[in-house]
Amino acid sequence: MRPILKTPLIVLTLAVLGGCASGEHARTDFSHQQYQAKVHFDSPALMSVVGITDIAVDRGAGFPRVQATIVNHSHFSKHFEYQIKWFDSSGFVVNPGSQPWIPVHLHGKEHLQVQSTAPNADAQDFSIDVRKQDS
Repeated sequence: MRPILKTPLIVLTLAVLGGCASGEHARTDFSHQQYQAKVHFDSPALMSVVGITDIAVDRGAGFPRVQATIVNHSHFSKHFEYQIKWFDSSGFVVNPGSQPWIPVHLHGKEHLQVQSTAPNADAQDFSIDVRKQDS
């Protein structure tokens, strides 16, 4: 291939690949893909404007901890709630009903770091649920 034709081909390829990265899944930007299944939204509309990023888990001394960043991708303020649930090794919720729904108000493009520590040593896994705020 002639050098003159290579440059436009490379630019076109990069443009196509860049376009693929801007789809709906790019909004939910997980640091570790293994945590993607642990995040649940109650509606696709909410998922398209709110993302969960930078999920980190600490299983060091003491009870497990999780930290994540909630991102408002919109230019407008968003109101919603999140809840972090903990599960034991059998998949049962640890202390059902003890994890409250926490209301959040994020201005346009704002980020919020959230954390949760497992309620006891039986907790082995977690989920992060996001829903529209009750009126």
